Amino acid sequence: MDDDSAGIIGNSRRLTRTVTVKVKSDMDEEAPVVVKARRPVPQNKDIKLKSLKVKPKAAEENADGTIEWRAKFKPNGEQWFKMDYELEYPVDREITGV
Repeated sequence: MDDDSAGIIGNSRRLTRTVTVKVKSDMDEEAPVVVKARRPVPQNKDIKLKSLKVKPKAAEENADGTIEWRAKFKPNGEQWFKMDYELEYPVDREITGV
């Protein structure tokens, strides 16, 4: 599930996104699970990643934008993983791929 919103503040635009992943185990025994997601990594100095919130806390956050969660699922267990971020960029620029 992805949610997003956008707005203009002064000479900047802000784009806010929420990425939510639900994982459910259909196994009859406990199982280790690794969930990976990717956040944007701005390649232009005018584009800034303003905030990043990850729930539950990620096991790893790498420079390439990869976020990794590790969990042990009980039989038939489920869990939600969530990442919120905000990008700020100049009004006269377009961004793609987010």
